[in-house]
Amino acid sequence: MEVLLLMVVFAIIIGFEVPRLLQNEMYRELIGFALLMFIGMIWSFGLLLDLPLPNFIQSIDAMINPLFDAMVQVLHLKD
Repeated sequence: MEVLLLMVVFAIIIGFEVPRLLQNEMYRELIGFALLMFIGMIWSFGLLLDLPLPNFIQSIDAMINPLFDAMVQVLHLKD
């Protein structure tokens, strides 16, 4: 039942946005909307169906920590 409700919600959002984007010939925005909608749909269905999803915080942390450590060394913030 929840899957059907989620599909209806996404269909309503798409039904409101896509015709307006096409009518105004906003093709770049349509591509961006489609990409974000696709990511949102995958993530929403994954959460709903209890699928193992990646943890984005760990990925961001892995990218930011080396930069932070380099800044600490350059600025001599640690004794």
